[in-house]
Amino acid sequence: MVRCMYETDDAVDGEVRFGVTVPEVPKRRYVTSASFCNDPWGQGYLPQPPPIPLMSKFYSWLSGDNGFYLNGFWFVDPYPRMLEVNAVCVQQQFLGVKALDHEVATLVLRRFYQMDAATAPVNKFMMWREVLEPDFMIHALAGGKVVHVKSVQNQFVGARHDITACRMFFALVMLDQGCSAYMWDMLRKDIHVLDPMCAQVAGGHQRRMMHEEAVSQMHNALFSCLTEFFAKWHCTSDRWKQRFPRITEDIFTREESGLCAIHVIRQYDGVKLKWPLNKGEVQSFAHMIMVFKTTHNLPGTRVCGSSLDDLLVHDVGVVTMVALEGQNFIGHLLPKVTTGTGMVWRWRTRQSPTITCQTTAAVHLRGNAMCIS
Repeated sequence: MVRCMYETDDAVDGEVRFGVTVPEVPKRRYVTSASFCNDPWGQGYLPQPPPIPLMSKFYSWLSGDNGFYLNGFWFVDPYPRMLEVNAVCVQQQFLGVKALDHEVATLVLRRFYQMDAATAPVNKFMMWREVLEPDFMIHALAGGKVVHVKSVQNQFVGARHDITACRMFFALVMLDQGCSAYMWDMLRKDIHVLDPMCAQVAGGHQRRMMHEEAVSQMHNALFSCLTEFFAKWHCTSDRWKQRFPRITEDIFTREESGLCAIHVIRQYDGVKLKWPLNKGEVQSFAHMIMVFKTTHNLPGTRVCGSSLDDLLVHDVGVVTMVALEGQNFIGHLLPKVTTGTGMVWRWRTRQSPTITCQTTAAVHLRGNAMCIS
């Protein structure tokens, strides 16, 4: 069903969609890193959280009656495979009661990667952790040949950073019994099973057996990629230990577990959580993610919106970075107007006077929203 959703007839040539496989594999690369990167907490380059007034204002706006603006695709990102997320899904899964799906989860993970790369103090090419997108998990647990999945190839071989310097490999695992995070420590050869529902007393033994089976399948898939794409990887796939740390004392539901797993991936340093996992912290984390996704956009990912942009810019004074007609402009979005040829965006930038851009290749309509690319 999911594969049929994304392999559409209107796909652009060269655009990678979910489930696309190729018969060939990329040429094997030699591992060149001599050591692993340090964690972001030790280096002090974590992104600053958004201001509380902005979080409150955005939460109030999104919780209101704004169905007209939420029906379009707000978020569009083509790499490592095409991702299109409807704003209604974001609203329902972060502010409602629906469980996190793999598309919204992918969006969040890509956004956090952008933030990590943007705040790296010295070298954006060196990253401490690699977070595997849910595409890897879905194909691995389905028993597919993961090395031939194009989006997985793009993430491993086409990464914008040196993946061989990553000490920690995280994967979001979405099972029928709830979401968890698995972490591979390439230095210690440990696999950490980080289950937000570990505090539940009933069914503990069955959950452990379920994770052991899932870990076995994903471990084999991970090292099939590492050995196929890289020559002389740091370590082999044998003699790995599985660990089941207790990461929370609160009891979460299946619907809440997805956001909890994202929180764990973001805050686990290989030993403990830097930000505790409990009911109150997770709710605050959800509101923070919503603001991060819409107001800290970087070139590459298009954030689509309408009156939301006016709200964030004019009421709060957010500065947004976009790629406009092949150049980077940092500025404030001015109110849009409607002309005989369509809608118009105006940008006042630091580098030049006011720029007017109509609905061309740089700015185009997508549903009820405007895409800036």
